[in-house]
Amino acid sequence: MVISLVNLQQLETFDAERILIAYAASPGKGVDSSSERNSHYTKQLLHFIKQPLPIELVLKNVRTAVKKKTEGLQVPWYMTSIPCIPSLIKEGTCT
Repeated sequence: MVISLVNLQQLETFDAERILIAYAASPGKGVDSSSERNSHYTKQLLHFIKQPLPIELVLKNVRTAVKKKTEGLQVPWYMTSIPCIPSLIKEGTCT
């Protein structure tokens, strides 16, 4: 399911402690276009998601890499209410 900022009020029907929403750019900001197959965000996400890191560290690494690659024009953003830091590699575990 894709949820935009416009309809975040619909989240009340979900478990509020198990939500993570990630965006390729900060609210109100654009995405730096790439002429390649994948965007800067997608390339960095594909790179970092392979590493055995907690999801929040993956997203922070993606944010740093995209910001650097686009010279600050694009800054990925995410929000979460996850009570622990789950790893993407070890499904269902928290560190």
